[in-house]
Amino acid sequence: MHIFNPKDDTISPLPLIFPAQPVVPWFHDKTIFYAHDNHHHTWYHKDAPAIPYAKGDSPSLMIAHTISAEYGWLKSKDGTHTAQWMIRPGKNRDGYFTNDDILDQFHDMVKIVKTNYPEVDHISIYDNAPTHLKHAGNSLSACHMPKI
Repeated sequence: MHIFNPKDDTISPLPLIFPAQPVVPWFHDKTIFYAHDNHHHTWYHKDAPAIPYAKGDSPSLMIAHTISAEYGWLKSKDGTHTAQWMIRPGKNRDGYFTNDDILDQFHDMVKIVKTNYPEVDHISIYDNAPTHLKHAGNSLSACHMPKI
């Protein structure tokens, strides 16, 4: 990991307290692109209320990928393998990005980093809404408690 010094705009490696391998954080994120996404370019008064618009029924493309400051987008050193996933979300298309897909993508990521970057330790950082409610199938969940 690195430290940013705002006084002289330099980036230096974080000093290690114990002898260990450097640590590389990998950030996972996804985004959805919509065709014909109803963008309006017009002037609005600062006190005007916001008007919500429904998303269109146009085709969409979701890209999920992993990135680090040290290596950029996650891929093998020869560029033949990547952890990028592209799906066409929707009921009548590729389906939706589920917790199982996130785990499969994580396993792809682990294979790439273990094979191509064994000289460093890796941390995967996820912020993904579908995983917030994931729990074992036989565990208790407050979501299924009766409302009083």
